Amino acid sequence: NIELSFTCMEYSVTTEKYKIKDKIDTLLNISNEMSEHIDQKFNDNFKNINSKLESNTVSIGVTGIIKAGKSTLLNAILQKDILGTAVVPETANLTVIKYANEEKAIVHFWNKQEWHEIEENSKQNPTLKEWINKTSETIENISEYIKENRVVKEVALEDLPIYTSAKKKYGSICNLVKYVELSTPLKYLKNGVEIIDTPGIDDPVIRREQITQEYLYQCDIMVHAMNSGQAFTLK
Repeated sequence: NIELSFTCMEYSVTTEKYKIKDKIDTLLNISNEMSEHIDQKFNDNFKNINSKLESNTVSIGVTGIIKAGKSTLLNAILQKDILGTAVVPETANLTVIKYANEEKAIVHFWNKQEWHEIEENSKQNPTLKEWINKTSETIENISEYIKENRVVKEVALEDLPIYTSAKKKYGSICNLVKYVELSTPLKYLKNGVEIIDTPGIDDPVIRREQITQEYLYQCDIMVHAMNSGQAFTLK
């Protein structure tokens, strides 16, 4: 059912793109004309709009609280157990899944300034403070990953859990990761479709939750996973 649904969605997206090609060109022309006559402070917004129109991508964000089953759902869609699943919170990082001819994963770490912001936020947040302390205790070579200029590392898919899993056996390296780009030759992702797998929206790391919110703000479609056992509860 999942495969059929996404095949239909892929066909629908592809067909719709051909239909709206002329409309996109018209919108770009309008946006470019308007940008010449507006206040400077709005220019960035217009640039973002133009960039979105020119890239012609469709972003699907997958959200939910921790342990809602997001990764289980996405592994079924991807037809491969790429993203970690467990009873305990597993996927600790935002993952952008894109189309490519070959499978690969690129890990983006926090830079020094971003890590400093997280440490500053922890002074008013006991949960985050505990998270920082645990990270420092379990990783001796933090400076290897956190540098002035962001460290970007390409890794094999089988090694991805080392950087994205919250399981104890992998230590706390996932805490040093800002986000992950995952490329795969999955047919659903052709024609500019991207899937964004988010960490739990109740993430204790404020900066990471902000990144999730920024991505979701840009998404065209959002799929929200819920635990059926928590229906009609506050969560």
